[in-house]
Amino acid sequence: MYKNFIIALAGLSALSSYAQNFEKRACEEDLVSTGDKPATIIFKNETKLDLAYYWIDFEGNSQFFGNISPLSSIEQETSIGQYWLVADLNKNCFGKFAALKSGRVTIPIQKSTGGSGFLTYNTAAQPSEQLKYSSSAPQIIGLFQDNHVFMAWKDNESEKIKVSAYAKNGNAFTLAWLKEVPAGLDMLGGLTGDGDNLYCMTAIKEDLSQNQTILGYRPNVLNLSKIDKEGNAVWNKNLNAKKYVRNPIFSPTLAGTADLTFGNRKIVLAYAGNTLPDENRLRHQGASFVVVDAETGEATTEGYGETSWRHSFDQRILFDGKDFVVLDLGDAGWYMPAGGIAVRKIIIDEPAQKIPDQNKEGIYVYARHSETTGSQNATFISMGDIVEGEAGYGVLFSSEKTNRNQARNGWNEPILEPRNLGFVHVVKDFDQVNDGKNGNQLQTGNTWFNAQYRITKINITENIVDTPSSNPKAQPGGQTIARPDKPNLTFTTASVAWLTNFQAGQTFTSVERPKLIKIGNQQYIAVWEEWLVTTRTSQKPVLTYQSTKVMLLDEYGNVLKPSRSIQARLNPNGADKLFLLEGKAAWIVGENNQFKLNTLDANLKLEVSNLNF
Repeated sequence: MYKNFIIALAGLSALSSYAQNFEKRACEEDLVSTGDKPATIIFKNETKLDLAYYWIDFEGNSQFFGNISPLSSIEQETSIGQYWLVADLNKNCFGKFAALKSGRVTIPIQKSTGGSGFLTYNTAAQPSEQLKYSSSAPQIIGLFQDNHVFMAWKDNESEKIKVSAYAKNGNAFTLAWLKEVPAGLDMLGGLTGDGDNLYCMTAIKEDLSQNQTILGYRPNVLNLSKIDKEGNAVWNKNLNAKKYVRNPIFSPTLAGTADLTFGNRKIVLAYAGNTLPDENRLRHQGASFVVVDAETGEATTEGYGETSWRHSFDQRILFDGKDFVVLDLGDAGWYMPAGGIAVRKIIIDEPAQKIPDQNKEGIYVYARHSETTGSQNATFISMGDIVEGEAGYGVLFSSEKTNRNQARNGWNEPILEPRNLGFVHVVKDFDQVNDGKNGNQLQTGNTWFNAQYRITKINITENIVDTPSSNPKAQPGGQTIARPDKPNLTFTTASVAWLTNFQAGQTFTSVERPKLIKIGNQQYIAVWEEWLVTTRTSQKPVLTYQSTKVMLLDEYGNVLKPSRSIQARLNPNGADKLFLLEGKAAWIVGENNQFKLNTLDANLKLEVSNLNF
């Protein structure tokens, strides 16, 4: 077995300096490795992309070997005559390489020099999310306003975040303009609009989870740009400043996502990130929000509130016409009874905005046994979306259903059974329900605290999750379950309308990437992907994409039109949300260096349009 070693990236050098030591072959060539004298290849990633490298074996098959982080290098033991394929994580190939001499051979990997941009996001190439505990940063975000589809994305050739505008002419969409996001950073963080203008958030690509020295405010970590309908900058704001955030921002969208929305003349951003190091010199993972004035981009008040004391690995935000509602996915960690999905409201009350203190953990709408050994981060849930209804909110997700009374390590046992598609209905005034306790005193929320102010219970009742009130097929909740390793910590199950019923076996179907949108009165479209899971003894399971399904629901998860398959893919879980396009559900994916706009009407009819760039 070959060994590899990660090393720091030294100064960049021209390709010609190394060319006599290695050969580069075209991606299309069929090659077979042979064995000869030993050598060590140093793959030097000179791009800002995450790359992967594959060994081409003695039969010509490509076998994944490892990843190369942006602007870093990795050493790989090899032999003269051994070929290696290098590609980005979207399987865009950078070439096939081999050492021409023994000893140490440096091979610089440089970005494309082609004449046109190519997608950095190939939707169909993305792996299953069920082996991860966190969502992904946004990749391709669309919205429709002023008879235009607007799309934010990253161009791999220029390494810039761009926004494209497409004028709608009947059923066709024509490129009106394409521009770089002013003051844009490495990663897309979100896109929203106010009917006339656009607001685009971008973030630095960094991982400070192990860093203990970077502690202060820094520019160009999280930026927000306001763009007019012609693509011109109105203002650009550095959000990593004390007037916007109480604590500095670190590693935005790492192990989570980001989302933003417009409402009531405000822009509210929710994002995942690292905390300052604690007393044990460890950074944690949380979700935070920022509120800015949409007209000026200025902070409406100094400081912000973190949305959770616990970890947070996926985030959505919704404006319901009055308040901003945040949905997020939290783990069990070392002190929570369970992992699950929680909601909370950001109360906009000039001059301050806040999440009430007793709701900092969130108000849980679904909880389950989660990882309680190892990192204690995995929840075995794929969070979908939250949408507004007449009587409350609908929440779509997929999850393993069984709560096992035994400890579980998410790395060793990432999948034990199918994730099935679930739906819960949450009452409108969930933030006013007194299902929580502090000692013997009732309080709003649904977490119970003892006299030492430690959480002892997540108390989900039909006062908050009232799915059965208008959905007779909802599975009753109310069962009290103990955390396996800490039986003094308990949670009650929610009443869930399960929309699929896949069963476990050596191979089985599992649901991921659930997405939900309201398209009309009591009409909600759910879209999800189904993956085939093949279990293997003492190895991680193999997951293979099977199909994309759609279904029409009402506000309580009652099925109005049964599920059917469509020929379209979905971007992985994150804030690549569905958007409304003239009464249809819409989303954009990357495919073979093109963008595809998919739309679904109330009859679940799919239409696909190309968006050129």
